[in-house]
Amino acid sequence: MQIPTRSTVFCTLITAGLFALPAQAYDEMSVSDGGTITGKVVYSGPVPTRMIVVTKDQEVCGGIREEPQIIVGADKGTQDVFVQLVNVEKGKAWGAMAAKKPVLDNVKCRFEPHVQAIRAGAIDIINSDPVLHNTHG
Repeated sequence: MQIPTRSTVFCTLITAGLFALPAQAYDEMSVSDGGTITGKVVYSGPVPTRMIVVTKDQEVCGGIREEPQIIVGADKGTQDVFVQLVNVEKGKAWGAMAAKKPVLDNVKCRFEPHVQAIRAGAIDIINSDPVLHNTHG
Protein backbone atom coordinates (compact mmCIF):
# COMPACT_ATOMS: atom_id res chain seq x y z
CA MET A 1 0.00 0.00 0.00
CA GLN A 2 1.35 3.40 -0.88
CA ILE A 3 1.21 6.05 1.80
CA PRO A 4 0.02 9.37 0.38
CA THR A 5 2.59 12.00 1.36
CA ARG A 6 3.08 15.67 0.61
CA SER A 7 5.43 14.54 -2.16
CA THR A 8 2.58 12.56 -3.71
CA VAL A 9 0.32 15.58 -3.48
CA PHE A 10 2.89 17.90 -5.09
CA CYS A 11 3.83 15.34 -7.78
CA THR A 12 0.15 14.91 -8.60
CA LEU A 13 -0.44 18.67 -8.74
CA ILE A 14 2.63 19.33 -10.84
CA THR A 15 1.90 16.44 -13.19
CA ALA A 16 -1.74 17.48 -13.57
CA GLY A 17 -0.66 21.05 -14.18
CA LEU A 18 1.87 20.09 -16.83
CA PHE A 19 -0.59 17.98 -18.78
CA ALA A 20 -3.27 20.65 -18.49
CA LEU A 21 -1.10 23.31 -20.12
CA PRO A 22 -1.64 23.83 -23.83
CA ALA A 23 1.43 23.56 -26.03
CA GLN A 24 2.84 27.01 -26.71
CA ALA A 25 5.24 28.05 -29.44
CA TYR A 26 8.61 29.18 -28.13
CA ASP A 27 11.26 30.50 -30.47
CA GLU A 28 14.79 29.78 -29.24
CA MET A 29 17.25 32.55 -29.98
CA SER A 30 20.59 33.92 -28.89
CA VAL A 31 20.29 36.15 -25.82
CA SER A 32 23.20 38.46 -25.02
CA ASP A 33 21.64 40.74 -22.42
CA GLY A 34 19.45 38.34 -20.45
CA GLY A 35 18.48 38.98 -16.87
CA THR A 36 18.24 37.05 -13.64
CA ILE A 37 15.18 36.56 -11.49
CA THR A 38 15.78 36.34 -7.76
CA GLY A 39 13.46 36.42 -4.83
CA LYS A 40 11.80 34.48 -2.10
CA VAL A 41 8.37 32.88 -2.08
CA VAL A 42 6.65 33.33 1.26
CA TYR A 43 3.53 31.70 2.65
CA SER A 44 1.20 33.48 5.05
CA GLY A 45 -1.39 31.81 7.19
CA PRO A 46 -1.72 28.40 8.76
CA VAL A 47 0.16 25.61 6.97
CA PRO A 48 -2.30 22.96 5.72
CA THR A 49 -1.54 19.44 6.90
CA ARG A 50 -2.53 15.97 5.82
CA MET A 51 -3.11 13.02 8.13
CA ILE A 52 -1.04 10.01 7.05
CA VAL A 53 -2.56 6.73 8.23
CA VAL A 54 -0.14 3.85 7.87
CA THR A 55 -1.99 0.53 7.75
CA LYS A 56 0.93 -1.79 7.03
CA ASP A 57 4.73 -1.84 6.85
CA GLN A 58 4.97 0.53 9.81
CA GLU A 59 8.56 -0.57 10.47
CA VAL A 60 9.48 1.01 7.10
CA CYS A 61 6.84 3.72 6.70
CA GLY A 62 6.43 4.85 10.30
CA GLY A 63 3.20 5.33 12.20
CA ILE A 64 0.21 7.61 11.93
CA ARG A 65 1.33 11.21 11.58
CA GLU A 66 0.27 14.63 10.40
CA GLU A 67 2.51 16.13 7.69
CA PRO A 68 2.57 19.66 6.30
CA GLN A 69 1.48 19.99 2.67
CA ILE A 70 3.74 23.01 2.21
CA ILE A 71 7.20 23.26 3.76
CA VAL A 72 7.49 26.69 5.38
CA GLY A 73 10.43 27.98 7.44
CA ALA A 74 10.32 30.20 10.51
CA ASP A 75 10.85 33.21 8.20
CA LYS A 76 7.72 32.18 6.18
CA GLY A 77 9.97 31.21 3.26
CA THR A 78 8.78 28.17 1.32
CA GLN A 79 10.90 25.25 0.19
CA ASP A 80 10.70 23.41 -3.15
CA VAL A 81 8.88 26.11 -5.12
CA PHE A 82 8.71 26.60 -8.88
CA VAL A 83 7.89 29.94 -10.47
CA GLN A 84 6.40 29.91 -13.95
CA LEU A 85 6.84 32.74 -16.42
CA VAL A 86 3.82 33.07 -18.69
CA ASN A 87 3.47 34.54 -22.17
CA VAL A 88 7.18 34.23 -22.96
CA GLU A 89 7.29 33.62 -26.72
CA LYS A 90 11.03 33.70 -27.41
CA GLY A 91 14.34 33.52 -25.61
CA LYS A 92 17.31 31.43 -24.63
CA ALA A 93 17.28 27.67 -25.21
CA TRP A 94 16.95 25.44 -22.14
CA GLY A 95 20.26 23.75 -22.86
CA ALA A 96 21.42 20.21 -23.48
CA MET A 97 19.43 17.25 -22.19
CA ALA A 98 20.79 15.62 -19.05
CA ALA A 99 23.09 12.66 -19.63
CA LYS A 100 20.82 10.37 -17.61
CA LYS A 101 17.09 10.14 -17.02
CA PRO A 102 15.57 11.91 -14.00
CA VAL A 103 14.83 9.63 -11.04
CA LEU A 104 11.94 9.50 -8.59
CA ASP A 105 12.76 7.18 -5.69
CA ASN A 106 10.50 5.76 -3.00
CA VAL A 107 12.50 6.00 0.26
CA LYS A 108 10.82 5.21 3.59
CA CYS A 109 7.45 5.44 1.79
CA ARG A 110 8.11 8.99 0.60
CA PHE A 111 9.11 10.20 -2.84
CA GLU A 112 12.56 11.72 -3.26
CA PRO A 113 13.32 14.26 -4.47
CA HIS A 114 10.39 16.13 -3.00
CA VAL A 115 9.90 18.05 -6.28
CA GLN A 116 11.88 18.38 -9.50
CA ALA A 117 11.50 20.15 -12.82
CA ILE A 118 12.13 17.90 -15.80
CA ARG A 119 11.54 17.98 -19.52
CA ALA A 120 8.81 15.88 -21.05
CA GLY A 121 10.10 12.37 -21.60
CA ALA A 122 11.25 9.32 -19.71
CA ILE A 123 11.74 9.15 -15.95
CA ASP A 124 13.02 6.26 -13.82
CA ILE A 125 10.75 5.47 -10.87
CA ILE A 126 12.50 3.22 -8.38
CA ASN A 127 11.75 1.75 -4.97
CA SER A 128 14.57 1.70 -2.41
CA ASP A 129 12.28 0.34 0.31
CA PRO A 130 12.38 -3.33 1.34
CA VAL A 131 8.61 -3.55 0.70
CA LEU A 132 6.55 -3.34 -2.50
CA HIS A 133 4.59 -0.19 -3.32
CA ASN A 134 1.96 0.70 -5.89
CA THR A 135 3.48 3.92 -7.20
CA HIS A 136 0.71 6.08 -8.64
CA GLY A 137 -0.50 9.64 -8.30
